[in-house]
Amino acid sequence: EYMGTSRVVFMAAKIQIQLRGLVRAALERHLYETAIFYADKLVGLSCPAEPSEVYLLAQALYHTAQYARAVHILKAHDTLRRSLDCRYMAARCLLAAREFDECLDVLREEPDELEMSD
Repeated sequence: EYMGTSRVVFMAAKIQIQLRGLVRAALERHLYETAIFYADKLVGLSCPAEPSEVYLLAQALYHTAQYARAVHILKAHDTLRRSLDCRYMAARCLLAAREFDECLDVLREEPDELEMSD
């Protein structure tokens, strides 16, 4: 049974690597709806989701003007206190949505251990 579990973990990791590549390739080609599709699958596979993966999804949502959805996803995965990139993306989305007070609140919030995404 141990061998079966390790094989599943290995396969999941391999799928995550492939999905990250697909998301990045779609973003580079400005295929934002495609990037959203794959990034959503990527975020759904990891529990808890990595901030860098949530950032990719939020970035694709930002490019399709889905600002409220991007902020919701960033907050739902508790990335704002853990990732400077996610915090910056939330601020960009809130600024684009003209939610100036909330944008300032996000930028003023005390961070935990911030990490930079890849």
